[in-house]
Amino acid sequence: MSKKNFTFMKLKKEGFTVDKELIEMAKDQRKIWTKISSTLKSGPKTIPEIAAQTGLELHIVTWYLMTYLRYRLVKPCEKDEEGFWRYELMEGG
Repeated sequence: MSKKNFTFMKLKKEGFTVDKELIEMAKDQRKIWTKISSTLKSGPKTIPEIAAQTGLELHIVTWYLMTYLRYRLVKPCEKDEEGFWRYELMEGG
């Protein structure tokens, strides 16, 4: 059983109904994490650089990146010449 489906399957077994909208939202969030983390695998990037490379809107990248920062999936590592922080993946992220 894959990790992605485990929580929803467990809830169903316990008699809870899982809203399809919630499942789609979780899938969308996973896609965004995949895009951002794939971009960061090639090296540290600023929020505008991540947005440009992923095609995601700037505010979406900012929101997700700050969430990943909170949960220690990414970390700021240096500022660029314009003063923007570059972010990189944390080990294991």
